[in-house]
Amino acid sequence: MEAHHRTADDFDGSWVRAHREQLGWSQSELATRAGVSYTTVSDIERGQRPQVTARVRMRITQALESPDDGTDFGIDASIVADALTTLAAVLERTQADLRGLETRVAALETQGAAQAARSDGADLSREAAVLELQDVAERLKASRLTANRD
Repeated sequence: MEAHHRTADDFDGSWVRAHREQLGWSQSELATRAGVSYTTVSDIERGQRPQVTARVRMRITQALESPDDGTDFGIDASIVADALTTLAAVLERTQADLRGLETRVAALETQGAAQAARSDGADLSREAAVLELQDVAERLKASRLTANRD
């Protein structure tokens, strides 16, 4: 009996295999789409599981008879591409922010050194701010190096 003439009422290993092969699916792909294990599909097709539960039978039958139901258990490449594009934009903004922060720290260091040369060291709060900005800059550099290694 050919696959397209058989119905789910004829559910057995040969029916499952014929439908699966007609769709061009591997046993693993059918298992994923049906939400059952690869071993279950393999055992059914080889006749090693003559008593199939109604739930498993229904899931396999639905997967085989509705292959284009819009359910996709894989990751859509366009979603991955969008996520990577977003991630790249975030990284670019982060790097630009880091460069801006490095420029500000350098300017504050220069300004602080010039003030220190002119003052007796009374401007400690400005020096503390410069040190804090340097700390932030170092942490951002460290996180950028970690992200680049990953």
